[in-house]
Amino acid sequence: MILETNKIKNLIPYLGSLLLICGYLKLSIYYNYFNIQISDYLEITEILTLFFYDAIKYSTIVFLAFLFTFLIDTQESIEENENEKNDIIDTNNFFLRLKKFLIFRLNLIGSIVIFLIFTLISYYVNPKKIFYFILITSFLTSILILIYFLFEFKRKYKISYGKELNSTYYNLIIIFILFVTYLIQSSFLDIRKTTEGKNLNISFKYYEKNIESSDQILYVGETKGYLFLFDTKKKSTLVFSRNDINNLEIKKPNK
Repeated sequence: MILETNKIKNLIPYLGSLLLICGYLKLSIYYNYFNIQISDYLEITEILTLFFYDAIKYSTIVFLAFLFTFLIDTQESIEENENEKNDIIDTNNFFLRLKKFLIFRLNLIGSIVIFLIFTLISYYVNPKKIFYFILITSFLTSILILIYFLFEFKRKYKISYGKELNSTYYNLIIIFILFVTYLIQSSFLDIRKTTEGKNLNISFKYYEKNIESSDQILYVGETKGYLFLFDTKKKSTLVFSRNDINNLEIKKPNK
């Protein structure tokens, strides 16, 4: 994977804005599931704070993947890889180009098929685990489709401007796609965790009334000014101002 340091430096000033967008995307996906328009309860400075742990986790995964690629790639394999990409991009016939792309990404297709088989097995053997196999299969399939469209974009760029898209920018786009796709997947995992009652258990006093999370009343999350619970029976969200919360107690989930 080719990444030129001088080009990366030029993009560093945009990193903060990028993290804000990614942070808001994750929070929005998660809270929208529980009918919460999180922008109404969130200060912009909180986005990075709430997203900080996830940003570190995702960045670590991407860094380890990049490090692994860097360690196993040789100059010959990099050149061969680039030649194969260019051959696909320069192929005019759509179906032949698609065929070459699928062969080029045969390892990824193989992974999709394997997890698809696991999904089918899980459906009959352990249905409780099928969600995770579906999520992984969807994640890998999304990556395959997005990379293909990126190939088409690179081809269109070359035709329009008479030159190839810089490899550093191309690889950074792939990293960003992986980052965002994993972020979206993680959001749905968090939703699953909450709906299964595996989030934190909390209790507090609100205007002299004792409030406690349970199998019916789920703890969703909180911001600097608000705390959110979800009533699974009524399918409604309960919003509490933190200024009026007293004796807040947080416990680990029982499940």
